[in-house]
Amino acid sequence: MLFPVLHISSVLTNTFVVYDMNTMTQVRRDFRVGKVAIVGRPNVGKSTLLNAFVQHKVAIISPKPQTTRAQIVAFFEDDRGQIFFFDTPGFYSTRAGVSHYNSLMADAIGEADLVLYVVDHTRDWGEEEERIWNAVSASEKPVLLILNKIDVPGHSFRDSYLALLEKRVKAVVPVSALLEQHVRSVIDQIFALLPVGVRDATVDFFPTPLLSQSSKEYLAELLREKVYLNTGQEVPYQTSARITSVDEDEEKNTLKIVGKIIVSDERYKGMLIGRKGVKIAQIRTAFRRELELATGKRVLINLQVVTNDE
Repeated sequence: MLFPVLHISSVLTNTFVVYDMNTMTQVRRDFRVGKVAIVGRPNVGKSTLLNAFVQHKVAIISPKPQTTRAQIVAFFEDDRGQIFFFDTPGFYSTRAGVSHYNSLMADAIGEADLVLYVVDHTRDWGEEEERIWNAVSASEKPVLLILNKIDVPGHSFRDSYLALLEKRVKAVVPVSALLEQHVRSVIDQIFALLPVGVRDATVDFFPTPLLSQSSKEYLAELLREKVYLNTGQEVPYQTSARITSVDEDEEKNTLKIVGKIIVSDERYKGMLIGRKGVKIAQIRTAFRRELELATGKRVLINLQVVTNDE
């Protein structure tokens, strides 16, 4: 909690100082710190936007909706302050298996100082958008409306609903998360709305802007992305990935990774392995290439496809 404990009113300073009473750390009057929830229907580009914010691959990006299954926290920092992001799965209310994901969105909104509501500007306002808006507006948190995919030609979302929403949000920002157009404008708007706070020094102990996942979890998310990108619609959303071991040999400059792709039914194993192992080889190659590019190491990967009960 912040308390103004000292007021210096002199000809020389004409300022006051605020301290965090827990750490006795001086607070810069213009340093902003806060949590931001990114919400929206499936496949509107929330994860792409988060990755553009932090310039690091935090959430998996795939054409298949509902691929963000865990609440992923990342941060952005510059001389203005720190932003901590909650990325949430797309909002579903009709499928029994996704109620947990919907509760993650509600929890993120509850914790956040600010909500980014991301919509697809090429899509009409529909039932899903309305449900999410009701959840967001009920929280009474400040909201930025992000019109994503402005690089895609087509029907303009703005025509029918923008006039209504403009009066109920702090700002409307058109962006292309994919091309990173106007992404910095969103960051500017966020900092303008966050409260003054104390810099969280714990982020100094993390080598990347990824805060809430271990390296194995991060690699599993990356592997799951490669599954979706190389299989299309035939593989169900419930497909998951697990990394069982990661061994680094600094002398040989190699990284050995053992992982599993987990499916709900035996029939999906064949789809993922493919004829003569072609499909699993494609997935493994895509996974290996990205890791080698990111690490500068030779990456050796051993993958298995298993069912939930194996």
